[in-house]
Amino acid sequence: MEIKNDEIVEIERLKCDDLFYDLHTTTRNYVAENIIVHNSKPHKRGTALGIYLPGIVKESLHLIFHVDTSGSMSKDELGQALGELQSIMESFNNVNIDVLIGDAEMQNTFKLTSENVDDIIEIADAMKGGGGTDHKYVFDYVRDNIMDAKILICYTDGYTSFPENPEEYPFETLWVLTKGGCSVKQIPFGEVIKIDR
Repeated sequence: MEIKNDEIVEIERLKCDDLFYDLHTTTRNYVAENIIVHNSKPHKRGTALGIYLPGIVKESLHLIFHVDTSGSMSKDELGQALGELQSIMESFNNVNIDVLIGDAEMQNTFKLTSENVDDIIEIADAMKGGGGTDHKYVFDYVRDNIMDAKILICYTDGYTSFPENPEEYPFETLWVLTKGGCSVKQIPFGEVIKIDR
């Protein structure tokens, strides 16, 4: 699937300093840009024409998707998180997702692949939390337990504690902020998008 830059819908609001994006398109673009591609054996059609055209192999992308279930996250916002998770699964055939559920500590973990995408219903039933928020444990958990992680997506309102040394974590971070969440400027590192719905 080819992702075009002009698919991103960017709307600048006059009364605040945040930029809002079409969530599904922006997340899909971010994920697509971070899928690793590499050259493989020559493409058969190129060989037949007497020229070298490398074949492209897309490796399976391992995403981590953390859902903030702290007390400040509404049921609607948690539902949006699951909708975004399902959208990612439907957009890519070669994505494996570790789903982490928690507030100030880990409450649950799940693994999603194209074979068990219907387990999102089980994830919805297991949404636990309601306490404070801390993302330090999320980054430590991913670093220490998911060695092949490339992208961590954090769905949150942004009212949380952040790791002090983000360079210690060998993966990209995408913060998805809820409509009522903090300002984009309050997120100290990573890519940030804010939703407007």
